[in-house]
Amino acid sequence: MNPSTDFVPAAFSTARTYRGLRITQVAEEAGVSRQLVNQIESGKARPYREAVMAIAAVLDFPPTFFRRPPALPSPEVLHFRKKARASGLAVERARSTAYLFGVVGGELLSRARLQFPRLPLANDLSPDGIEAAAVRVRAAAKIDQDVPIGNAVTFCEALGCPVGNFDAPHVAVDGFSWWGLGPFAMLNRAPWSRRRLSVMHELGHLVLHHGDHGVEEKEREAQAFRFAGAVLAPRGAFWREFPRPMGRYINWAALFDFKARWGMSLPAIVRRAFELDLLNPAQYRTANLHIRSNGWARREPGELEPEEPTLLAKIARNLLVHGTLGDARRGTDVSRHDFDLLSGFVTDEEASSGVTYLPPRPPNGEC
Repeated sequence: MNPSTDFVPAAFSTARTYRGLRITQVAEEAGVSRQLVNQIESGKARPYREAVMAIAAVLDFPPTFFRRPPALPSPEVLHFRKKARASGLAVERARSTAYLFGVVGGELLSRARLQFPRLPLANDLSPDGIEAAAVRVRAAAKIDQDVPIGNAVTFCEALGCPVGNFDAPHVAVDGFSWWGLGPFAMLNRAPWSRRRLSVMHELGHLVLHHGDHGVEEKEREAQAFRFAGAVLAPRGAFWREFPRPMGRYINWAALFDFKARWGMSLPAIVRRAFELDLLNPAQYRTANLHIRSNGWARREPGELEPEEPTLLAKIARNLLVHGTLGDARRGTDVSRHDFDLLSGFVTDEEASSGVTYLPPRPPNGEC
């Protein structure tokens, strides 16, 4: 009996962190020692075939998955909102999820051979440069500057950026994005208006921060927020339609109407108004205090159903019709469960029965 010569330790680490399992848990469920599993993941020991099969069974990955070196995005490339609050373990799980989403998305896109408009990238990160970048992105998607975006997630996907769900409500990460074979973004669960801002925020990172501009993290976040507001409500339209306050009096009924039309949360609206000098610092503070005191920062009135990704699921359904979905699944070296979960694909039988796949849950509420 000889040790496996094609086992890739990094693939094991990817599968383990994606499942949210610690080395001790894998060892217990696989029936091997913790020391051995630790040595296998670190590359200090090559596992025998029986150990590979046991690990594959515990992690629910095909054994072939552990022969493929994963190209994980680096922690620096993943653009996290509220990154300072993301634990190291959360970052590793996000990297694993991002890699697997990229594998599934890349496989589906390669088979669909769709033509997307070129995503306009920006190098001018000044406020005017960011506003101009937002105008170019809207133009690339053929959306007029005076028209609200109906579905922000679909808007992003129409530009060739697949969006996936990173369903981890206990992790303080609204979303993240990265450049792989192309642009990708993933979103955590959030209310409608906050999710719209999140997907545009991640699109902003892709457009603005595709290279090393020497910008600190706090400034990068502010730039991405400005881009998100500028795409959702372009400067000219915002100037014309934003209801001006009268002294300290803010017309909240009018702001809710503005929210309904442009699909922006109240904090995003008042932030955009402040950026465009339509609210002075005192009015801005008063508006945010009013939002917090009414509990709208946690649960905001006027919310619709959150927008969901559809691009990869539509491609998967088309492949199913043409009888090639099985080939696509096998091409990714992930289980059917994970392929369908990451792509968002649900069969007609599953939809009619109400059965849907749930994402892997970390034990004990950890990530």
